[in-house]
Amino acid sequence: MPSFKYFIDWRVKVYSGFNLVYENDLNLKYKRVCIINESPSLGDFIAWMPFVEEFRKKHDCFVDFYTPNKELFESEYPEINFKNYGPSTTIYHATYRLGCFDVNDRNLSPKDHRLQNLQEVAAGILGLDYIEIKPKINLTNLKRKISDKYVCITTASTAGLKHWQNPDGWQQT
Repeated sequence: MPSFKYFIDWRVKVYSGFNLVYENDLNLKYKRVCIINESPSLGDFIAWMPFVEEFRKKHDCFVDFYTPNKELFESEYPEINFKNYGPSTTIYHATYRLGCFDVNDRNLSPKDHRLQNLQEVAAGILGLDYIEIKPKINLTNLKRKISDKYVCITTASTAGLKHWQNPDGWQQT
């Protein structure tokens, strides 16, 4: 059994001696596929969402997407079944996990996430060609505390990788 956890367009051949006894190409059409967002970071989820939809469309499959903050996207991506984390009795034809994983473990992602933007990470894991895609977000139920336009800057993040590593950056800004 292969240990790769990202999408690979598999062709399986089984031989008995020199005789081919079975051959199968991966076909997800009309199959149920599980995609799990492994990141609690809102920015990761926003960047990855359009690639979950592109995967669904490319393979014409039924996608269950496990993620937080699903209310931002459920109405914008009605063909995706958004799920809460937790046990499931559903049997999936394939499961893929979106995240920035250990850079030394090539079983979880085909490329080093430190060398890619977040959308490239999702495209690589889901076996899609990368092209920047603007996510569709439903903001109708969000209440703004500040009515004017504004920018937020923070010195902290969910991961050290996302920290601004320039030692004089904040002072110069």
